[in-house]
Amino acid sequence: LRIVNGAKNGSIILCHNNGLHTAEALPMVFSTLKNRGYTFVPIGELIYTENYTIDSTGRQRSMRNKTEKIGDAENARQSQK
Repeated sequence: LRIVNGAKNGSIILCHNNGLHTAEALPMVFSTLKNRGYTFVPIGELIYTENYTIDSTGRQRSMRNKTEKIGDAENARQSQK
């Protein structure tokens, strides 16, 4: 199955309500992933909440680097005066 073969640490399994075989496939998906050593956690444990933003592709991006770059640019301007 695509879900099982594509899983990696931090993966989120998204299931659509109208999937034809979703309900019958999930027990096998979960048991296979558990046998491979994966654990399941609520989505809230996967999403960072401090100093991160989610971009248009759905990826989490650190805001720390962004603010550091802004700070560096402001410091450079201040030192040129």
